Amino acid sequence: MMFPLASPPCEEHENIYLPLARMHKTMLRKMSRLLTV
Repeated sequence: MMFPLASPPCEEHENIYLPLARMHKTMLRKMSRLLTV
């Protein structure tokens, strides 16, 4: 995982983590597509 070790406050953490999680999911989908094709 490439997330920073220092944990920010909960509100900032959610604001940072949610977009990263979405990007991560989309990246995983693209990677799986490349691997399966």
